[in-house]
Amino acid sequence: MKPRPPAIGMRIIKTALAVLLTLLLTDVFLKTLLHQNYIGSVIAVIAALVTIQDTIPGSLREIKERLLGTLLGCAMSILFLWLVLTFGNTFGPGYAQRGFFYLMTGTGTILILYICKVMRNPNIASLGVIVFVSVLFIYTEERPYIAAGVRMLETAIGCAAALAVNALIARPKPAEKN
Repeated sequence: MKPRPPAIGMRIIKTALAVLLTLLLTDVFLKTLLHQNYIGSVIAVIAALVTIQDTIPGSLREIKERLLGTLLGCAMSILFLWLVLTFGNTFGPGYAQRGFFYLMTGTGTILILYICKVMRNPNIASLGVIVFVSVLFIYTEERPYIAAGVRMLETAIGCAAALAVNALIARPKPAEKN
């Protein structure tokens, strides 16, 4: 007799629903807000995947860390993009300008990691740096806060979708042992 494959559990169903809800919410809100210039929901979906947990308290813990890390990375990216845009051209075009950008990226990374160390919250350190670097390198707007704001909104939507699914679909009760 062949063993049966494992059943698709509620965790898989809840995760898929969180992804679906995230895609719908980003499509409605961000495409409307950004006037059809919004092309992807990857960041929001990643936030939903990471923050959906077995329990609501587990999701809330993950959401808190996700939002703190994202907020720190966004704030630092705004500051360092301002520095790059304000002072980067003083070095002229080419390698000197790129060198200044890379130096600012390294300096921002050190600052984020140090802030997380002072806050005694190492769980948000890598996410803060990931957000910081991704906003710096995908930045195409004239105003740095737009790129950072979109990133923050994406994360918040993914987190909200995961929490909603987790709250609406109850965790199955464990079977009683006789």
